[in-house]
Amino acid sequence: MTMSIDTFILTLFTHGYKARIGTLYQLLIGKRTSSILCYGHFYGQLPYFGLLPKLDRQVYQQSVHQLTKKNFLTVKDEKAEITQEGRKYLADGDMINYDKLNHFVYGKSWQSFFDLLLFSTQVTAELKAGNSSYPPVENSPYKHFQLKKWLAHQLERQSKEDFIQAFSAEWHQLIETLPELEGDFLTNQLTGADVIGKTYHQLGSLLGLNEFELTLFQRHCIHWVMTIVAGSPETYPLMNSLYQLVRQPNYNQSAYQTYQLYLKVKKIDQLIAHRRLKESTVLDHLIEFAIIDEKFPFFDVLTPEIKEMFFKIEKSSPDVRDWKISVIQELYPEVSFFEMRLYQIWRVKGRMTSCE
Repeated sequence: MTMSIDTFILTLFTHGYKARIGTLYQLLIGKRTSSILCYGHFYGQLPYFGLLPKLDRQVYQQSVHQLTKKNFLTVKDEKAEITQEGRKYLADGDMINYDKLNHFVYGKSWQSFFDLLLFSTQVTAELKAGNSSYPPVENSPYKHFQLKKWLAHQLERQSKEDFIQAFSAEWHQLIETLPELEGDFLTNQLTGADVIGKTYHQLGSLLGLNEFELTLFQRHCIHWVMTIVAGSPETYPLMNSLYQLVRQPNYNQSAYQTYQLYLKVKKIDQLIAHRRLKESTVLDHLIEFAIIDEKFPFFDVLTPEIKEMFFKIEKSSPDVRDWKISVIQELYPEVSFFEMRLYQIWRVKGRMTSCE
C-alpha cells in the first residue's frame, strides 16, 4: 500500500478517540496556540506539528470526506473517529515506517543539520584523500562559513588523523545503530573522494516511494539521527557539535521568558506584573511549557485539594481530554480554566508514561 495524504490522515486517528477535524488541520499546518498544542499532546500528534505547512484546507477536507465515504472514519459534530474498517485497512497495508519523525522538536533545524552533516562528511573524506579542490555539495556561503569555523576548531583540538578517525567512527556507530533501510537511505546520499551521493529523488525512485512517502521517510530518518546524536553526545561529540550549531528550540522566546520568571517568583499575579502581558497570554505561555517541560512544577498550582476535586470529576468523566470548563464550573464554580488545563496535561502525561 502506498502512503497517500488520505492514508496518512487516517493514521492520525489510530489513537481511537473522537478528535476535532479542524484542530488537526491547524496542527498540521503549524498554527501555534495553546489549544492546538494541547490537542497535539492529548492525542499524540505533536510530532506532526507544522509538518505540512502548505496543506490546502480543501485538499484536507476532501481527504476526510473520502475516508468517511469509505467508512474508514465516522464524523459527527466536527469530530472524527476511526472505524474497525479503517483499522483493518491500515493493518492490511505494508506501509513505510515513520515513527521516529518529530517535527515539533526538529522541524526548525533538521534541514540545516542534515546539510551540514553531508557537507562535513564530504570535507572529511576529501581531507583524508588529500584533495583540496573539489565541487562542494553545499552552496550556501553561510554554511561554508559555519563548517570552516567548525573544522578549524576540531583541528585545533586534535590532529587531522585523529579527527578523521573519530568522525568515521561516529558514522560507523550510527549506521550500526540504525536499521538497514534507514542506514542505506542516509549513506547513499554521502559524497566524498571518488564517490557521488544519490539525490533525494533518485533514492525515492530506488525505494519505490512516491513524493509524499519520501517526505515522511526522509524526516523519519533524519529526525532519528538527531534524536540519537542529541541523546548521546558522549558517543557522537562531533555530530552533536554540528547539531548544536543549528539547533533551534521548539518554543518562542517570549514564552520561555515567562516560564523562567515563573520558576523564580512562583506567583501568577507577580508574574503578570513583571511581564506586563495579558493574564491570558501569561497562562498560555505556562500551558505551553507544561506540555514541553518534563520537569514542569504542576503541583505549585495543583494543590492536594484541587487534585482531589478533579479526581472526583474523573470518576464520572474518565476521559479528561473531553472536559469542558463550562460543565466543570457548574459543579465547582471556583475551578479556573488554567487549573483544569494543567490537570488535563498532567494526567495525560501520566497515562503516556504508564501506557494506560
